[in-house]
Amino acid sequence: MLKMCYGERTMSDFERVRKYFQEEIPAEGFPLAAGEPPARYPAPSREIRLALEAVARRKSLQGARLLDLGCGSGELCYHAVSLGLTATGLDTDELTLSAAREYFAAAPLELRERAVFLLGDPLHTRLDRGSFDVVTALHLIETYPADRPLFAEADRVLKPGGVLAVSCRNRLFNMSALNELTAQDIATGAAPKLLAQIGRLAQPLLDARNLLELVERLERAIPKMKAAAERDLAEQEKKKPIPKFATGRRPRERQHTPEELADSAWREGFVEPAFFGAHPFVLPPGAAVSAPRFSAQLAWAFEALNASSASLAWCLDFVGLFTKPA
Repeated sequence: MLKMCYGERTMSDFERVRKYFQEEIPAEGFPLAAGEPPARYPAPSREIRLALEAVARRKSLQGARLLDLGCGSGELCYHAVSLGLTATGLDTDELTLSAAREYFAAAPLELRERAVFLLGDPLHTRLDRGSFDVVTALHLIETYPADRPLFAEADRVLKPGGVLAVSCRNRLFNMSALNELTAQDIATGAAPKLLAQIGRLAQPLLDARNLLELVERLERAIPKMKAAAERDLAEQEKKKPIPKFATGRRPRERQHTPEELADSAWREGFVEPAFFGAHPFVLPPGAAVSAPRFSAQLAWAFEALNASSASLAWCLDFVGLFTKPA
């Protein structure tokens, strides 16, 4: 059975990361966007927050060297250097790297000096062995046909005791999505195994502190939830056609279960798997289309439970955390 393992962590680092991101997002929930397009849950940014918080649960960040595989626009690297790390972003696309460098152009010199962006293959980085304390790879592993090559390269570049954070689509979510993926897993006979894994992961009790945080978030968010529902209703009354809920997956993307990812990590020598739900869908996913503003506010409140493995039953994605043995 998988369990939530945090290992030896420096709480001051974890609290510092939480404080850093809380200052970016108002305590009462996300701002409501004006006009079109309608406000939606900012999944990529929130997943970056979750990944860095997860790393800080296990690893001291100050002065650490981080490698972000598939770095995209450089947002994770920006937050990493803001938190005191030195960051290397690697991507396969030069245009993407140009956007990342532009993202940093307006940053203070002390931040720009601690970040570098490289063109390369995430599976064959050609970077020095054992040169990084942290490796992150958000929504990268599902674009490859197999998991182990990414874990193998992360193991090669990490120092002993280093930490790897990976995010991917959550196949367990199919059981609550109530869409074509649910039907597919029922038709192929996969549903019983997925439900059994949810049962194993949900066995640990929810931490009462997280439940209290959920209640506090709901209380603070109620005014914006009301305003969001009113604006969503106004859109619905215009009788705009509601598109069929899309899975959000590009054709090459694969879904994973936590146990599948943990097995691939273990085969490449990683230990202490821990999993955190990302992008909560407490209501059926179609609500994100018909009531996007309200869904975003509700998802913000339920982030309070992301650290519980039970959240994997209702989250579209998850972040996996692994350690290279010292």
